[in-house]
Amino acid sequence: MAETKKFTEEEISEIKSVRDKYTEYTVLFGQLEVQKELIKRQLSQVENSITNTWENYNNLIKSEEALIKKLNEKYGEGTLDLDSGEFIPQN
Repeated sequence: MAETKKFTEEEISEIKSVRDKYTEYTVLFGQLEVQKELIKRQLSQVENSITNTWENYNNLIKSEEALIKKLNEKYGEGTLDLDSGEFIPQN
């Protein structure tokens, strides 16, 4: 049977230090993955908001075009002075 040997206190301390660092990095990786997932979710929400905003913007353009058509049919082509409310027909 082989004779057992003991590590020195300094060696034990070094081994524990390495083990503790592995634990720290494992926890850090976990925290970073959670942050990454939260950021992905936030980015998805931002992208959805952008898509909705573009849809609303495009609907606004359609509404504007319909209003212009309706007003042109009623008043003809020209310009409107919004301050005075006067319509100036085009020659």
